[in-house]
Amino acid sequence: MNRIAELLFIIGWLTIAGGIVLGIANYETVVGYESSEFSIYDGEPITETSWENAAIYILAGLIWGIMIFGFAEIIRILDDKRTLVRESLKELVSLNSTLNRDRSTSNETNNQHLKSEIPNKNKEDKVETIDYSPLLREEPTNKRKRFKDIIDESVNGNK
Repeated sequence: MNRIAELLFIIGWLTIAGGIVLGIANYETVVGYESSEFSIYDGEPITETSWENAAIYILAGLIWGIMIFGFAEIIRILDDKRTLVRESLKELVSLNSTLNRDRSTSNETNNQHLKSEIPNKNKEDKVETIDYSPLLREEPTNKRKRFKDIIDESVNGNK
């Protein structure tokens, strides 16, 4: 998993835990102090219990923690997608190089078979060689793309 996603998951858990701790800590709030006539220091604090304060802190911690989990999950998914794209790009590049290598070797062997020797009309027995390979090559049309062209578009961005 991505380091940033891991860090955000940890921060999400800490946010939820912090909301729970603050909710428990703020369950009792001080609303004033008792005054005493005979003591030097302030009197005892007057506290009030409030489930509302606790619920607000706990819900805020949960909501923010879940939002941070969502961001972490988005980052994890994007990182997985980037990894998948990199691996498929490597596969396409290796496939493209294999096709180009196979095509170049097959063109050399096909060119040897496509050359035809036609005897010349002269009596000197000279042989003229005609190369038919340019005539028999298939040119790509706009309607149909060859597999090599599709790979070139995906790897190099050429259109």
